[in-house]
Amino acid sequence: MASRCLRPLRQAARAACTGATAAANTSLDLIFVFAAIIWRQDYRPSQISVTHSCRSNTVNLPFWQERKASGIYFLSLRKAGMCLDVEQERVVDLAQPINQGVTGDRVVKDRRGLRVREITFQNPCDGQVYVYLTSEMTLEPGLLVLLYKTRWEIEKVFDETKTKLQEQKSWATTPTAKEMQAQFVALVHNLLLLVQDLHLQQGVANVAESQRKQKRLKELEAALEQTQQTLPLIYKTLQRFTQAAFKLIRWLRAHWHQPTSLQQALLQLRAIYAKL
Repeated sequence: MASRCLRPLRQAARAACTGATAAANTSLDLIFVFAAIIWRQDYRPSQISVTHSCRSNTVNLPFWQERKASGIYFLSLRKAGMCLDVEQERVVDLAQPINQGVTGDRVVKDRRGLRVREITFQNPCDGQVYVYLTSEMTLEPGLLVLLYKTRWEIEKVFDETKTKLQEQKSWATTPTAKEMQAQFVALVHNLLLLVQDLHLQQGVANVAESQRKQKRLKELEAALEQTQQTLPLIYKTLQRFTQAAFKLIRWLRAHWHQPTSLQQALLQLRAIYAKL
């Protein structure tokens, strides 16, 4: 059942990537393909909405305007030098916690009259301002900022693949071999996630790293309190590890060929996780 439900999503993503590459004549690098999939209770394939979170140099407004009719949207940082005129200022509901840090939400258009949404967000930690463009007009602006922020998690997965799993070169030159390698890498990544979930069920967690993460978050909140500011919700939600720890990978490699029982191996991992 789940496979049948996801099939239209895969087909839509594949079609969008193929068309986008042809239209933009560049590699789109659609890092976060299913950043926002909006499911309705009365599920039908025609009601699926997909938001692509992509790099600013891949923004092709005419192309994404056509995709919008199919329920496919884009989300990107605004590219420097883009000439856009403000058409309408939108009201930001600051009562919604997700909108903390959002300083602007407006409809803009280019010289061809193509309309997109521009969202401005200021990071209170360092004062840096981010400007996003999207063709999605209904979601809360803070939620879209959060979706783009989660794009960085995919970058971290790439780093895990190259650095921790040491997959830095192609196994072969043929497209089939490259596809097989990509599938095996994805399989290993998913198996690592399942192993970590199994460990949590056994009460084995990366305690030291979790404590360090919480300490860093509290330090940020304390620093902002001195200036009578609060940490936006987007920095506090989705607090999860996006990479498998080196400790876990080394532990797996060490016990791969050793005749150690699972209980003994987990005791060793718990001791390893207890310190940084």
